[in-house]
Formats: sequence, C-alpha cells, structure tokens
Amino acid sequence: MSIRATSFRAFILLICASLTSSAFSQIAAPEALEPVTVPARVLSSVEDRTSALDLLELARRNYRPATAGNPFTLKASFTATGQTEFEGDGKFQETVNGSRTRITAQFAGSTTVRLSSASRIYGNSATQTIPLRLQLVWATILHPLPPLASGDMLRSASVNYKGTPVVCILSSGWVSTEPATRFYQEREACVDPESHLLRVWSEKPGIYAEYDYTYAIDFHGTLMAREITISEAGRTTVVIHIDSLEAPTAAEEAAVNVTPDLVESFSVTAFSAFPLRVPAPKQTPPNKRVMVHATIGPADGKVLEAEALQNFDPELTQAALEGVKAQRFRPTGAQREAYINVMFDPTQQPHPEP
Repeated sequence: MSIRATSFRAFILLICASLTSSAFSQIAAPEALEPVTVPARVLSSVEDRTSALDLLELARRNYRPATAGNPFTLKASFTATGQTEFEGDGKFQETVNGSRTRITAQFAGSTTVRLSSASRIYGNSATQTIPLRLQLVWATILHPLPPLASGDMLRSASVNYKGTPVVCILSSGWVSTEPATRFYQEREACVDPESHLLRVWSEKPGIYAEYDYTYAIDFHGTLMAREITISEAGRTTVVIHIDSLEAPTAAEEAAVNVTPDLVESFSVTAFSAFPLRVPAPKQTPPNKRVMVHATIGPADGKVLEAEALQNFDPELTQAALEGVKAQRFRPTGAQREAYINVMFDPTQQPHPEP
C-alpha cells in the first residue's frame, strides 16, 4: 500500500472516530430473549481478541462433526410456524463423505436435493427456489458459527443464561466503542466457557437459536445438540429435533455421487446483512428500525419471502416489509438469506402501486 493510500486510510479512520456513535450504529431495542443485558466491552488487546476467537473456534469444533474429517449422516425433523409463505413439518438429511455433500429435505409439499461435488452444485431442479424456513433450518444446523473476518470488531459480555454462565461474543464491521448492550449490526454467539458448547446463536437482534444439549449426541468426541429452538420477534417459530448422527450406510455413501436424475443448479449461500432505507409511513421517531429476514432469488434478485423480526409498531413493520419486497437486488446466481436493517426516511416517496 502506498504512503498516500495509508495516509488517506488513517484520515478516514480519524474522521470515523470523531463522529457520534449514531453515525455508525444504534443500540437494538430491548428484546426479552436477548442474553446480553449488560454493557459489552470492546476487545481491543491482542490477548482479549485471541481468547474470544479461540473460544469460538473451540465451540465450532465441538459443534460440527465435519471438522473431524469423519464421514457422517445427520437426520433431523422440524416444525415451522409463523407468517412466511411456507410453514409446517419437515425432514432434513445431510451426508458428508470427504469433499462431497448431499442434502435432502422434504418440506412444504416438495423435495429439495442439493449435492456438492468438485466445487459444482447439483440438484433435483435447476430453478426451484428454497423456502425461507428451510434455508433457515439449514443455516442453523449446518453453520451457526461462520468464520469472522480478520478485521471484525469484537465485543464481549459475561452473562448468566438460564442458570449457566456464558460468554457472549458480539462481532461486526464497526460499532461505537461506548459502553452498550447490543447494536443492530452485531452477530452474537454465546458459548459456555467450561464445556465450550454453543448455547445461543443470533445473526441479528430479533432472531435467536437456542441449542439444547440434553441427551446430546456424541460423535467422535464432538457433541451435537439434540434440540434447537429458533425464536423470532419474541415467539417460537422453528423447533428442530436431531434424530440421529451416525456413520453413513453404504447406500448413503453412494448417494453423494452425481446421478443422471440430478442437474446443475444454483447454490444456497450463507446469510448476508446490509442496511436499506425505505419511505417513512408517518412521523416516524428518529432511529426507529425494523430488521427484516428475507430470501433473495438467484437469477433475478427478487425477494422470495420476507418476515419482520421486530413487532413494536405494526405500521412500521408493514412499511418495512413492503419496502423490502419492492426491491430488486443484484442477482448473484445463488439464493441468499439476508438480514436487512430497514431504516425509515421521511424524504422518500412510497413506491407506486403496480
């Protein structure tokens, strides 16, 4: 990097540090299910950051058997409720054998197959999209602890969660350094520091996945939660039961091979998060926000399904949902699960009726 570029970056950081916290972040509204109810502290020293990252890595290794390199088949059943287009009971199965993975799910009256082999994605359809609830189940089971970017800001709070001490680590690109509970931008993972087990994962305020290790499954020294409960906007929306986690049968091992009934298809990516300004429906109080959970189509960037994760004001909630659904995002060729931080702008005009 040139001296000029380095100086410019330092200048930008100096400006950022001098601005008020509201320019970059806003404290999330109180949530009954939010574990962090005390101010979290910024982890600025190398030692504190390393300790937090090590704890997350231990939780990741404990939770996912794939890191141990052992082939396995995981089977789960779930019940989804709420206000999305597709709800009800479902089944989920994942088989991992080396670099090949096959996922098969039955939900909303249809079967979805995704097979990853040699960096290519195959499925039982080239165009059939994935219900939001099913993509959420996949994310909650498969990768609740994605690796952090090297420059992520980390904050931490030690709290008591349902009678057990846990350490909640909050990560984001940037938030205020002032003492605060949780900001809207922050991802959260709460880990038992003694057992190194993930207890709560929350991609954004308003949605919480709780991992219950009662009758946990021990697979080659890693523990899989038996029950996972996902709550949104203060109510339970998905209950997942892990039925089994075992070495794959011969038939399951064979199923990770590409067969003639499968076609090349789009991938399903992990969650992304970004802000969005929409027209304010009324004299909206400053800094009011609604987090919207949505899926975005792979080919055209249209919003497939959307739901609000806050319900403090029905009119603002409806405006947030309408604003998100009216968008056309840049298509990436992959179906995306998105957490959209909706802010209300009184200077914008509502979208015209079609």
